[in-house]
Amino acid sequence: MIKNIFLISAIVLFLLSGCSTSNGPEYEGSAKNQIQTVETGVVTRSGEVTIADSGSGKSIGTMIGSILGTVIGQHNGGSYLSTIGGNIAGSLAGGVIGSEIARSGGSELTVDLDDGREVIIVVDRTDIVAGDMIEIIKNGNNVEKVNILEQNFID
Repeated sequence: MIKNIFLISAIVLFLLSGCSTSNGPEYEGSAKNQIQTVETGVVTRSGEVTIADSGSGKSIGTMIGSILGTVIGQHNGGSYLSTIGGNIAGSLAGGVIGSEIARSGGSELTVDLDDGREVIIVVDRTDIVAGDMIEIIKNGNNVEKVNILEQNFID
């Protein structure tokens, strides 16, 4: 039984892992052939935030929990009710666990842009602090990437 659980989990993780390369910045597929704009400014305030799961952790957790719940439900009696009950319990537990695992740390930045505007953005990095000069790469109103141009610009 445990062997089956590990086998099914390994197959699911293998299918979800995919192939990736790390030859530079990663962009969403929708960024291809799009004009992006760059704005620069100085960070005046930086505060830590928690970024909630965008849905991927919950989805993956639900899928794995559902599979494990089905296997456990079939093992504990094999009836349709125990299988369905195991599937539902596994889905719910996996969704909650996956959502918690997928939470990440980030920063809320207040930025004085060079054109005089003040904006607030949330980024999934914590190494940007007040005083840093940054560039914000945007696609429309969506922030694609934030780069540090000069650290601690304000003394």
